[in-house]
Amino acid sequence: ALTMDQPLTAFGYAKGWARMHISQGTVVGATRIGQVAAVANPPGENLNKSVVVLNAHGEDGGSGGPVLNEKGKVVGLAELAADSNRGQHIFMTKVDPLNELIKRYRGQR
Repeated sequence: ALTMDQPLTAFGYAKGWARMHISQGTVVGATRIGQVAAVANPPGENLNKSVVVLNAHGEDGGSGGPVLNEKGKVVGLAELAADSNRGQHIFMTKVDPLNELIKRYRGQR
């Protein structure tokens, strides 16, 4: 499970760059899809929501890139990069719900 202040690293090929963009940050909150204007919830907020917010710099076009924890495990996919009066943030979708969806799909075959 993800925790507040947990270090994560996002990877992507933003803006058509020929080399990979790597951005390091920490978990600062969570929100739900459609509520990204809230940028980050107060520390200690329940991170069992579908979108986790990192205080990291993202680039246009980096969506879909993997977000890894400190052990190198993919924990999310970069979804949106945003600047606000609170700084730069990357919104990521956790992979746990995606894994559950894949399991259900495989079970229907």
